[in-house]
Amino acid sequence: MILNDEISALNCILIKYREKKYKLPTVHDGNDATRVLQKFAGMGSINDLYICKGNGHNIEKSDELSVNGDFRNHLENIRQACATLSSKS
Repeated sequence: MILNDEISALNCILIKYREKKYKLPTVHDGNDATRVLQKFAGMGSINDLYICKGNGHNIEKSDELSVNGDFRNHLENIRQACATLSSKS
């Protein structure tokens, strides 16, 4: 999957489970990639997000593990692709 497809898939998860605080923009160049990487840094970053009923998300308890696994995979793919792209600019 290419970078913007990963971002789109991650954003779809966020929308589906009604997470309103986070949304990643599409990436067109190294500067965009650097801005996306900033969303991964520090307390309260997108890395800290866990989609679950207890956090007010519209999800069944039985789906939490699977959805968060997919979410983490997309995050890691996005992080790696953005790091690679930003290092080339």
